[in-house]
Formats: sequence, structure tokens, C-alpha cells
Amino acid sequence: MIMSKMRTLAATTGLLAVALFSSACTHHTVTHHTVVHHTVVHHHVIVHHYHHH
Repeated sequence: MIMSKMRTLAATTGLLAVALFSSACTHHTVTHHTVVHHTVVHHHVIVHHYHHH
């Protein structure tokens, strides 16, 4: 009983995760690239700033 419930829960969670992932994939990719770009640029600015001092 518990095993079947766990399996159902796991299947539902998996399906939910896949659905969320596929629906948010494009948006997430754009956001991720933007965040990475900003982080890299920001990091370079900090590094250069400290190196000049």
C-alpha cells in the first residue's frame, strides 16, 4: 500500500517536474544566460578593480 503510494507520488512529481521544466525551459534559458552574463561581467569588473589598486 505504502509502496504503491510512494510510486504514484514519485510518478506525479516526475511528471510535474517535466511539465514545469518544458514550460519554463525557454524562459529559464534566457534568464540563465542573462544572469551568467551579468555575473561574469560583474566578476571581471571586481577583479579589474582590485587589481588596479
